[in-house]
Amino acid sequence: MKVVEKAAVTCTMTSAGDWVRVRVSFGDRVYHAAGAIINLDQSKAKLVLESTDRNRVQVVSRKGSERIEEVACDKIVFDLDNRKAEIVGAKTIKLPDRIGRILIKGDTKIPDSDILDKVAFLRPGEPVSYPRLEEARKNLAGFDARVTVMEGDPGDVFKDIEITMKESD
Repeated sequence: MKVVEKAAVTCTMTSAGDWVRVRVSFGDRVYHAAGAIINLDQSKAKLVLESTDRNRVQVVSRKGSERIEEVACDKIVFDLDNRKAEIVGAKTIKLPDRIGRILIKGDTKIPDSDILDKVAFLRPGEPVSYPRLEEARKNLAGFDARVTVMEGDPGDVFKDIEITMKESD
């Protein structure tokens, strides 16, 4: 691992197989990038990650608490003096929907823990898997439950799962 510091910029480089991973922080903007070719030109204070014919550079960035942006690109150039990143040939990658909260509504006679035991494979933060949702529906068939993915704000990758129980007699 190599750490390069320049003013308020911190770069951390690690090797992962044929890839080099870089974390670059410019104040509240943080970039996580992985590429096959890396060039650190200390005289020009530039760090460049480039793609190969087979692999594109993967970049994930976040500003403060804003949501994550993820792209695949030909090259990313970090200008360490000016605290800027230039992404060349970017293609946006759609982030998969992820499970937010698991909400249980309806029947109050069946303990929530019994219901959650039947769908223990649905965990907050995991990608929403529609075959897994179908499995949850089958596991809850004896409870006469409905499993629904709730739509949140546009662009929000976290989706709540609502389990609606039919009231028992």
